[in-house]
This record gives sequence, structure tokens and C-alpha cells, in this order.
Amino acid sequence: MSWQYKVVKVPVPGVFKPEVKAEAIEAVLAPLGVASWELVSSFGVHAGNGATIEIVLTLKRPAAGAPPQSEGPPPLP
Repeated sequence: MSWQYKVVKVPVPGVFKPEVKAEAIEAVLAPLGVASWELVSSFGVHAGNGATIEIVLTLKRPAAGAPPQSEGPPPLP
């Protein structure tokens, strides 16, 4: 199966005390899920003082024209 990939950066607001807000990440992910994007991984990017400055999301979805994905392993002969 062929895949399309998308990388999205979600900034973390706050200069002196940055705070990751779940609602901000959900606001980014919700419309992507409707567009058939599936979250594959996420990680935080940290500043020199250890504070998280952004969250990087990696998503995938089947490429246009890709055959449908089967459920489970193929049947035994």
C-alpha cells in the first residue's frame, strides 16, 4: 500500500512558562481526522532550557489510487 505523509507543527504558547494544551492539539487533529489523516507519531521540540516550544505531529493516509487495506493477515493456502 502507498501512503501520503503530512508533518504538522503545533506551537506551544508561553515565553516564560510554556504550556502544552490538549485542546490546541485536538483542534489541529480533529479536521485532519475528518480528512482521513491518521496520527502516526508525535514528539516535543525543546528549547535550550528544556521547555517545550512546539509539538511535531506525523500523520499518514492511503495515497490516492492505493488499493484498499485488508483486515488482518492473508488467508493460509
